[in-house]
Amino acid sequence: MEGFCMKFNELYSIVNKFYNSIIEVKFSGLFERKDRMSNFPIGCCDDACDLLWYYLKNNYNFRIERYNGFYDDGVPENKFNHEWLVVDGFVIDITFKQLNWIIRSCDDIYIGDGAIYNDIFDNIVLKKYYNIRDDERLWNDYNKILVVLNRQ
Repeated sequence: MEGFCMKFNELYSIVNKFYNSIIEVKFSGLFERKDRMSNFPIGCCDDACDLLWYYLKNNYNFRIERYNGFYDDGVPENKFNHEWLVVDGFVIDITFKQLNWIIRSCDDIYIGDGAIYNDIFDNIVLKKYYNIRDDERLWNDYNKILVVLNRQ
């Protein structure tokens, strides 16, 4: 159990710093207005996963997977896809805040076993990694986040 807690605490610290760096970049107005990351955490779960994946993959020795699931509660306006990461067995969602109305939570970030994801999402599929270096906008976003992150 001690190893589990150490891994959870390490992940939480890393992810929380990355999340806070995104928030600082957002509120500093450094994301372009047309950039979906300017609305973080709303409507940018795929971009946020790509950015966090790249950071974790290049700085830590974690096993990382990316998943996509579909939410449908029967109300047409509520149908959407959502993406999250699984890092060494922990579900990590830095756009969790946008799910608070479904899960009845006040948390900004989710790090846990992911059972709630299996309960609320259908058609969960493993997604391929997207290299942010191939996308000028995401690469620029990543470097803005890194500047803030490296000051912490």
